[in-house]
Amino acid sequence: MFRRIYCGGILLLLPVSCGPGGGQGPPLWLLGFSEAERQGVGLNEELYFHFSAPLDRASVNHSTVRITDLGGTQVQGEFLTQDPEMVIFVPDLPTARDLSDGGFRPATRYQVSLAGFPRVDGLRSSTGEILSQSLVFWFETASPREGEALFLGFPGGQPRFDLDFEAHGHRSELGTLDPIRLAVKEAIDPSTLHTEDFHLSTEAYREIELDVEIVENRRDRAVIELRPISDAPGVGGRSALEPGDYLLVCEGEDGGDIRLKTLGGAPVVALWHPKHRTLRVRDQLGQRRIDFTQKDLFWSGRPEESDATACWGGASGGVSIRYPGVAGDGSEGIVEFGRKPHRWQGRPRPGASGSVGDGGAVIDLSSRDLDVHASRLSVPDGTTVNLVGAGGWVFLRSQGTLVIRGRLARKNDGGRPPEERDAAGVRPNEELQGLSRRPPEEWPALSDWLKAAARDSREPWTVLIAGGELEVFGTVEVEGSLVMIAGGEVRLHGSVQADHKWQSHNSTALPLREGVKPLPLRIDPPRKNLLVAPVRYSVQSKFFGIPGGVSSWGSASFEGSEGQGDWQVWFFGKRLRDGVLESFGRVANLTSLGNCREVCFRVDLEVRPAPDEPWNPPRLDSLTLSWSEPARNSGLR
Repeated sequence: MFRRIYCGGILLLLPVSCGPGGGQGPPLWLLGFSEAERQGVGLNEELYFHFSAPLDRASVNHSTVRITDLGGTQVQGEFLTQDPEMVIFVPDLPTARDLSDGGFRPATRYQVSLAGFPRVDGLRSSTGEILSQSLVFWFETASPREGEALFLGFPGGQPRFDLDFEAHGHRSELGTLDPIRLAVKEAIDPSTLHTEDFHLSTEAYREIELDVEIVENRRDRAVIELRPISDAPGVGGRSALEPGDYLLVCEGEDGGDIRLKTLGGAPVVALWHPKHRTLRVRDQLGQRRIDFTQKDLFWSGRPEESDATACWGGASGGVSIRYPGVAGDGSEGIVEFGRKPHRWQGRPRPGASGSVGDGGAVIDLSSRDLDVHASRLSVPDGTTVNLVGAGGWVFLRSQGTLVIRGRLARKNDGGRPPEERDAAGVRPNEELQGLSRRPPEEWPALSDWLKAAARDSREPWTVLIAGGELEVFGTVEVEGSLVMIAGGEVRLHGSVQADHKWQSHNSTALPLREGVKPLPLRIDPPRKNLLVAPVRYSVQSKFFGIPGGVSSWGSASFEGSEGQGDWQVWFFGKRLRDGVLESFGRVANLTSLGNCREVCFRVDLEVRPAPDEPWNPPRLDSLTLSWSEPARNSGLR
């Protein structure tokens, strides 16, 4: 049975009785998408998706509602879900004059993909029903060549808007590295910003060349920064004004108003035009070099959009990658037990519910000498993987993440009762217990110990190895000994049961689960780069402030090595807005945080495949932040 609905002029036939179900409510359908198959969509136009039932907000993200250009580049923006049956996508507004850095670009075709059945991680209703089927649409943004309006205007808006100093800028004194920040309570059209409309000079009328750019453009607020371009010394490549008094004039051609317009076409006028404003610059600069050997700023949470937690204060004293050389060669590719058959994967047991490919299978694998080399490895929710066989070592290796949401189980010796079985893992466990009493510098290399132990012992050991994060949300229940090794962190949210449990040392302050012993082996890196796909490591700081406050954040300087990949530092801030402390970011330029009272930073390290080359991952050695301290006086002259 099918239900007919019209979506933006497109007839959809959506199955009513088909689909995975699993919830307690009615099926979930898309009832409408207003921009489907449309041309001339504005660069600031919001996309509205109307569904037949309230949504589970946690299922709404850039993976389930994927908006990309034809090259596959994802559109940047945010989702609003105030209406439980509606998803609104709000694209980022451009700040560049050529409009190239916004969520939408002019004269561009975009594809919208809504994840539904048969994907189990698709959009869900609040009762757990998955969207009845996956859907794909397209639309095109407005083209200036066709004479179409690039931005969607709003009838009945204000006839004009005032440009004034940002709230924190109402003072007579600025630091030498302070940008001049001008704000308007409306989004502006970047193509109407002209550098020559802004003039800064000394009291002796010596003109200061300015770089003028939009650093923030939102629907209810835009900020323009004026920065000097001069030979005066600066910090981190940013020019500084010399101490003294300066005159700021904002006017357009022939002494008229500046040419800046809002997205709706309303003029933006400098509040003090045609007069000038006087600014006084004082020498006030603070700096802080981040000490990664201290854990006071470290945040132990799981970084989003990352494969692993990087090492804070590693061997380099900065941020580095700890990748175990025993993570394998990735030759099996992405392994999802129960969803995709593999050459070594057994069949579902007779009578077991589910089958290979449906995500609900019970899989029996021969555990004798089983050694899986994956690029990513997971046991999905609802899937049970049984490692069966008499004794031996089992290795499940993943170059990236290893995630267990279902159940991984191992029962040895043909299912004989516990009292008839031999003691599990006596000799290797005794050896590890002996090593635990030695100092870390005397520990053997992990790769050497595992190779020798697997060669000399036939006792039942299950070894889980992740080059990235190793996370257990479901259940691991094995007889014998269990070893959990991660280049990132071992994060145990679910149940882990074994006769003996060993875990590699976390590089952070995460505590060990009760009953789990720290593995007294040194994680040694690979000799060569065997990656088959990039692996991203990330670490984030806590939010922190500066005693005495900040007038404006300045530059950030870095030292590091790209190695076989690259690194990036992002910044986030907290500031008061309408009396409420709000967080914002992620920005690559520290100066974009303005006068945020608290900031934090995130470091991303991505190592990429480099076949047969010596292992050389990226690292960040140092990070130094600078800022201008608050001036003592208030009020502009």
